[in-house]
Amino acid sequence: MVLRLLIFLVLGVYLAEGQYVNLTQYPGELCNSKCIPGKTKICYYHWTLEHYNAMGPACGACQQGVTADCFKPQCIIGDGFQKGVMSINRMIPGPAIQVCLGDQVVIDVKNMAMGTAASIHWHGLHMVDTPYMDGVPHVTQCPILYESTFRYNFKATQVGTHFYHSHSGHHKLNGQYGALIVRQPDEDNPLIDTYDFDKPEHYILISDWRHDYAENSFPGLPKGVSFPDSFLINGRGTYVSKDTFEHTVVPVTIYYIEKPGLYKFNIISSVSLTCGCTIQAEKHSFIVTATDSYDNEPAEFDTLVLNAGERNDVVIDAWRGSGDYWIRVRGLPSCQTQPTDTFALLRYITKPSDYKKPQPPFPSYHKTYAVGDSLNFPNATCFDNDNHWCVADLTALERDTDLATGEPDYKFTFRFYNYVFPVEQGFIPGKYVRFDNPEADVIASGVVNNMSLIFPPQTILTQYNEVNKSQMCDGFNFPARCKGQETCNCINMVKVKTGAKVEMTLIDDALVPDLNHPWHLHGSEFFVVGMALDPNNMTKAVETARKVRKSAPVRKDTVQVPNNGVVVVRFRANNPGVWLVHCHYELHLATGMAFLYQVGEPSEWRQPPSDFPKCGNYVPGIRKGYY
Repeated sequence: MVLRLLIFLVLGVYLAEGQYVNLTQYPGELCNSKCIPGKTKICYYHWTLEHYNAMGPACGACQQGVTADCFKPQCIIGDGFQKGVMSINRMIPGPAIQVCLGDQVVIDVKNMAMGTAASIHWHGLHMVDTPYMDGVPHVTQCPILYESTFRYNFKATQVGTHFYHSHSGHHKLNGQYGALIVRQPDEDNPLIDTYDFDKPEHYILISDWRHDYAENSFPGLPKGVSFPDSFLINGRGTYVSKDTFEHTVVPVTIYYIEKPGLYKFNIISSVSLTCGCTIQAEKHSFIVTATDSYDNEPAEFDTLVLNAGERNDVVIDAWRGSGDYWIRVRGLPSCQTQPTDTFALLRYITKPSDYKKPQPPFPSYHKTYAVGDSLNFPNATCFDNDNHWCVADLTALERDTDLATGEPDYKFTFRFYNYVFPVEQGFIPGKYVRFDNPEADVIASGVVNNMSLIFPPQTILTQYNEVNKSQMCDGFNFPARCKGQETCNCINMVKVKTGAKVEMTLIDDALVPDLNHPWHLHGSEFFVVGMALDPNNMTKAVETARKVRKSAPVRKDTVQVPNNGVVVVRFRANNPGVWLVHCHYELHLATGMAFLYQVGEPSEWRQPPSDFPKCGNYVPGIRKGYY
């Protein structure tokens, strides 16, 4: 009896009804099934995080062209080059989570990557009622130490296309990310008539890829570059030689079209470095039905642009009948120091032998597809009815007129940029200034309103009373210890009341050409009420962006700010807790281009179980003669 109880305590989860269940009886893979009204499931996963390798021994002779070896167990292909990675269950991307609205998702994450601390963020889920499961170290939880296991346990509360990724160090760029898709019963889906097929394997997960460990890019090397060597689609891609423009040949991801019709696809951008990407489908277009999981009035485009953290639900009209058609992903100009061009295949099946057809040659790098009508193209002008749409041109299906057009309770302006400081200020004996070294002797840190976010040794959400308040700033004013300085490293936290309507103006003061920063809000979605750019008059751009133009503006949780431009968003602060807001480029977050929202008072925050891990410094006083 005692042994059985111990097993349940380890493998069980406590339900609202009061009993423990044996989680091994609820494998998460079984949750990838048709959603039924009124029925929810428990979905259990066990993950192991490791240092691992791409094109290592598990891949046999894959690199030498033996295609069958590329599909061996635990073989990670990447773009065909050998390199070190950080994997989940020896997979890149990690295991896909596909569940139904309301399902209880339980993931045991064991950190076996020696010398690291870990966490996983569930990008797009708001963690309503479980804010301590958001996965941000020192904000909502302590990092998961080596040889330790942390159990994430939450409800799938938002329908749509999401993804998960590490929020520790640069583990995401090293390979720790995966798809997270939440479906709903057909009866509740307002867009069910826009497609005929929604196949679980039809997700397109885009990531950037380097041939070295991501840590080589931070703080960087004077002669190094922090751009991707290639892009991957569902963990597979091609490397393009700078000299010959030839592609490495690897087996690409293939999406099968077995019957003519309208096919839904989930597109996810898990890029980490400082460039977004375009995606096109040869002789096909994309009908966009949702962005960042929120439904919009369908709109058709030839080219989509996605930056870090953004997602689109699209419908492809598969009417061609037969043949192979390339899906192409290419980096934007900000990462064109290296030609980046990668592919997946859209394959029509007319007979059984089509499944085994050889992979056709890749298109030439110089054979581009016409841009045509585009969505989210960098620096496109908004609201002018041309063929390059901003996301702000989309119209949401779900309206909140009071939030979209009413008067906000708070109006905040956040100006962000990379603060470049003299080299001598970065290397003072006894001081350890955090910096990024993008090139030569340039050293910089990310700032928002001249403040650079740092984290306390404790977890703010669950150990608020232990946090040193002298390290805090309020988003607009320096603490006393920073008076007289140009910038300040502080726990930058903006406080709002629960239920308030918040308007946030994001202004790109970075003055870096071709760079469009993607900003992500944890714990909520927002309406994109305005976007604008005017390189010669930022004041005018801000005025333009703040004009309310639509009663049903598009809803998102991640938005690309135009280069040297402005975005205005609004959200309801109805999820009490502490939530991170940050540029989704890893190197910018690492140097502090972020801040926190404190929603409500600590007494309103949902607290974790009593045995939830705590963290902090251990610096006891020392008495002479005692050890």
